[in-house]
Amino acid sequence: MRLKDKPFELLNVSLDHTKDEAETVINAMKMPGVNTWQSVEGRNPAADLYNVYKLPAWFLIDAQGVIRAR
Repeated sequence: MRLKDKPFELLNVSLDHTKDEAETVINAMKMPGVNTWQSVEGRNPAADLYNVYKLPAWFLIDAQGVIRAR
C-alpha cells in the first residue's frame, strides 16, 4: 500500500460475515480511513495479510506502507 500525499492511513479490516453487516457498522460508527470487507470462501484476505483474528485491531501504516504501530 502506498499513500499519496498522506503521512499515514487508518485501516479498518471488517470480520463481518456479510457486506451489508460491515456497511451498517461502518456507517453507524462513521469510521474514518480505509474500510475493507471482502469474503473469499468465508475469509477476508486483508485479515489474513495483517493477521487479524479478533477485534478491535488497529494499525498505523506510514506513507511507505510500513506498519508503525499495532
